[in-house]
Amino acid sequence: AIGELSARLAHDLRNPLTVIKGVVEITKTRNNLNNIGFSPKQIDMMERAISRMSNQIDDVLEFVKIQSLRTTRNSLLGTIGLSLAKIKRSDKIKINIPDKDVEFVYDADKIEVVLDNLLTNALQAINDSGEITIRVNDLENDVVVEVEDSGSGVPDDIISKVFEPLFTTKIKGTGLGLASCKSIIEQHGGSITVKNKPSVFTIKLPKMLEISTI
Repeated sequence: AIGELSARLAHDLRNPLTVIKGVVEITKTRNNLNNIGFSPKQIDMMERAISRMSNQIDDVLEFVKIQSLRTTRNSLLGTIGLSLAKIKRSDKIKINIPDKDVEFVYDADKIEVVLDNLLTNALQAINDSGEITIRVNDLENDVVVEVEDSGSGVPDDIISKVFEPLFTTKIKGTGLGLASCKSIIEQHGGSITVKNKPSVFTIKLPKMLEISTI
């Protein structure tokens, strides 16, 4: 019941957000034509608010919806690249990615969601200045992905709770991001863990999944 309610609320909120976004885009166009409209600062504030609300809705939907995996053979480096292309980072951040690719069967959209969450958390942990390293280890039956950051690490007293639904230390967080990551990885038959000093999130995915027929 809670899941259905959350999904309905998220759906109902998304429609007005779409309207607001459309109005903002139209206003930006009019401003380019020197017509009266919102100031650049007001537009920026609205766009950031829309983005924040949309991210929270996405977190809720990703956590509550139960969908079958749509597995295909994918390039892991390709999926990592899609996640990296979406994040905004300063020149003070260095991101190290693997040299060798691994191709195996998984749900690319869902694994991209996991990587989005882990990279976003890593960026926040290093506070726009530091280093993020992504490692891939191609084993006989599994693929292991590690995301390490040079931040101060997860406090020892909460590290055991980071995958729990609704647990968050962020003022604007939903507490569903890492819980969704855990759910997605377990749906693949894999596992996700975290260790400290330095902070390293480790994903293990099986290579034996079959390609979806749907």
